[in-house]
Amino acid sequence: MMHVLIIPSWYPNTYNDLNGIFFQEQAEALAKNNTKVGVIALTQVTIQEIIKNKKLCFENNEHTQNEVITYQKDYFIFPKIHRKLAICRTRREYHFKKLFKEYIAKNGVPDIVHLHSFFYGHLAIWIKKEYNIPYVVTEHSTTFARKLLSPSEIQYATKVYEQANKTLAVSKEFSILLKEKTNVSFEYLPNIVNVDFFKNIQEKSDSEKIRFITIGHLVPKKNQNMLIKAFILAFEKEKNVELLIVGEGPEYQNLEKSIHTLKAEKNIKLYGKASREEVKELLIDSDIFVLSSFYETFGVVLIEALSCGLPLVSTKSGGPESIIINEKIGLLSETNEKELAKAMKDVYTNLEKYNTEYLQEYVEENFSEKAVTDQLINIYKDITAR
Repeated sequence: MMHVLIIPSWYPNTYNDLNGIFFQEQAEALAKNNTKVGVIALTQVTIQEIIKNKKLCFENNEHTQNEVITYQKDYFIFPKIHRKLAICRTRREYHFKKLFKEYIAKNGVPDIVHLHSFFYGHLAIWIKKEYNIPYVVTEHSTTFARKLLSPSEIQYATKVYEQANKTLAVSKEFSILLKEKTNVSFEYLPNIVNVDFFKNIQEKSDSEKIRFITIGHLVPKKNQNMLIKAFILAFEKEKNVELLIVGEGPEYQNLEKSIHTLKAEKNIKLYGKASREEVKELLIDSDIFVLSSFYETFGVVLIEALSCGLPLVSTKSGGPESIIINEKIGLLSETNEKELAKAMKDVYTNLEKYNTEYLQEYVEENFSEKAVTDQLINIYKDITAR
């Protein structure tokens, strides 16, 4: 049986149970497919997160859930002190090496390491050097597109990619961007999405209104303020259309203010944070999913919406271009109010043309656990057979 160790750069934890949930779902999907799967996840915790969540927990957490062996460690950092990449690496190495040695003593040495994003790449390099274990890296981070990385950070990322046995990116557009930034070639392999969880298994509640829904962290890069303006531009005179914005984050009050200033409280609602089960119910009870981001490396929420039979509207932000590949799935727009409003209006006007069965079959064939894990396992086998 293949033994895979996953090193995620973010993961569900004591302070955020939805953080990197798709990494957890990928691990669980692999475990279902005759693969031994372990995860070592480190989470940096700030004083703000401790105060917000009213929790203080820094103990090692070892558990097995859905056949995934998980070792977790939350550790405290001072953001201003730990801003420097070198300091971050030192702290990570200390905690990670301790957990890794505990892991292999109890579970054996893995055949291959799968690193998610370059941030913890020095750990995969250390394992490869000390234990001769190859590693695969899948890149997810929007920091490249957002131009947030310093030259030294790009140099570090390049080193991580060059020493990897396989480099993967979660969209075709992102693969091209990474090649431009690092001169390393990447193959496209999407994230796994648990489409069975999101399939429409209940009837939509009766409502005269057509609901657009968007789900995501309320931060500037998600561009929800522009979405609000685009929605009003498209549907100011329509009383039977509404927009539901699901999520929490630092932009909440700004968005609330915009909705009030534009006198759109009757048609635009801020839902706040939603659990996984609530997200499913909200999607099933909606009609069209809209994404307004400036940058997306993939777009898990788009796949989840498709799994519930919702057509899509999205800005051309990187990842969505690899998902909305034809007009039977939805429409892409430029990142401005006028173009997004037009795309939303077009999908709304032609809503009856979108086939729920087609949308769900498309997801099953391209993004389901089986579709992606089969490709991943073949990659692992090819590398370990060399």
